[in-house]
Amino acid sequence: MPDMSVLTVQATGVLLGFFCGSLLPGYWIGKFVFKKDICQEGSGNIGATNAFRVLGPAAGTVVLCLDVAKGALAVFGANRLGAHGALAGLAAILGHTFSPFLSFRGGKGVATGLGVFLVLAVKPTLAALAVWVLVFAIGRRVSPASCLAAITLGAGMPVWSADVPLIAVTEATILLVLLRHRENLRRLFQGEEKKLF
Repeated sequence: MPDMSVLTVQATGVLLGFFCGSLLPGYWIGKFVFKKDICQEGSGNIGATNAFRVLGPAAGTVVLCLDVAKGALAVFGANRLGAHGALAGLAAILGHTFSPFLSFRGGKGVATGLGVFLVLAVKPTLAALAVWVLVFAIGRRVSPASCLAAITLGAGMPVWSADVPLIAVTEATILLVLLRHRENLRRLFQGEEKKLF
């Protein structure tokens, strides 16, 4: 029978991760600093890309950093508790995507996922980030950069690590990111996806 104390630690790590991920810096900065609801403007997304468009580059950069930080914090906190960081990281991404502070709506999980995987597996994450930068530099569109970076991470993780839970969490994250970008990809193929600037 599983040790209940171990299960409690793991559950606490997952709950901590979900709570960290569910925090809404983009939405709250828009609402309380700029008096704007970014859910009602631009793409309606709470992430850094829409914050960049609606609130400006400075605010968008702050939102990006905070979204990355909350993902990293979730994994770091779980590790400190002795819980499995990968599970807490997945919970953080799910919290960002389905935040209870926003009626279980949210962002697409890319920036939060970046923070998660920078702590869990820095080398394949930096490789994925390099792909993001390259694709974005060429096309100035966030969605293909994010999707190709996610695919890069998903392909690279099994090469870099033999940790089965980490690989499983990575592949689940990639699937979630691609599903959350399905409308962006549709617009991209139809030539309607907007450039960031």
